[in-house]
Amino acid sequence: SPSGIVLTYDGTISGTGSLTTSGAGTVSIFNSSNTYSGGTTIAEGTTQIQADGSLGTGNITLNGGSLLTPSSLTTSKAISVTSSSSILVTADVTLNLQGLITGSSPLTISGELSGEGAGPATVSITQDNIDFFGDVTLENVNCTIDRRIGIGTGSATLNSAKLIIPTTFSLAKNFTLSNALVPIRGAEIEVATNATFTSGGTFTGTDLTKLGGGDLTLVGKPYDHELSNSCDQ
Repeated sequence: SPSGIVLTYDGTISGTGSLTTSGAGTVSIFNSSNTYSGGTTIAEGTTQIQADGSLGTGNITLNGGSLLTPSSLTTSKAISVTSSSSILVTADVTLNLQGLITGSSPLTISGELSGEGAGPATVSITQDNIDFFGDVTLENVNCTIDRRIGIGTGSATLNSAKLIIPTTFSLAKNFTLSNALVPIRGAEIEVATNATFTSGGTFTGTDLTKLGGGDLTLVGKPYDHELSNSCDQ
């Protein structure tokens, strides 16, 4: 749909073919029980879904567009990132990504700027995404990675975002830290109690806050900004 235009569709989409959404506007797919099996390509603009079933039973290709999730959902669909794309998560919403993420283009996972009383957007990534080579930017979101290569093998940016480490592993990834999106909220890494996160990459940018009762070990290039420790959070 054209820029500024919202196209809402609440009918049933079925068949063996694929669906491509394009244009600078927003496509809202309200039906949560679509059965088409050929996969979905989000080529431009924003595609808003209400449930995992809104996009049928096939996999997802992000080819320059944005996937918006205004409701909490879990998906096991594989996601291929073929051009710089984004996943947008509404405040107070949890998105569980249980499928493999592949590709070599940049991916931004962004949480809505929440109003008073609203909680942060939350994303959980459960796979070891060894075949995802693109750089990842986390913006204003709490992101849990259950496995060592959850956010791929490229570099990562924490822009007013929190990376949550629930178990022990090491990771040789370069991080850029920023508070540009929400100046009062900088970059955070939370390590669960009894877990150890060992980072062999470099950290550049603004200050870093370490949260949680676990251990954070930095073995890469010396970090030349402030590292604050808030173990009680």
